[in-house]
Amino acid sequence: MSMEEMQEQIIKMQEQLKEFKTENETLKNKLTEKEEREKELMEHNQKLFLRITGKKEEETEEEEEIPFCIDKDIYDLLSDREKKELIDLIEEE
Repeated sequence: MSMEEMQEQIIKMQEQLKEFKTENETLKNKLTEKEEREKELMEHNQKLFLRITGKKEEETEEEEEIPFCIDKDIYDLLSDREKKELIDLIEEE
């Protein structure tokens, strides 16, 4: 290989190196953007999850009014059907 061929080859390789560096930088930026977007979506998903679970807890607390004529421990031992019947009985009075 002559000197000129080697110099030409070196120039081609330097250009290739520049292209690879540019492509590498572009891919790094895209990856960073995707990671940031993923983080944002995970945070948003967490907020939605907390909002939904918070509502369910509030709904169950509102529905579970223990009648004044029975102790909470005993009320907790009752089945859902028995709880409903007891509440119906109290409301009829």
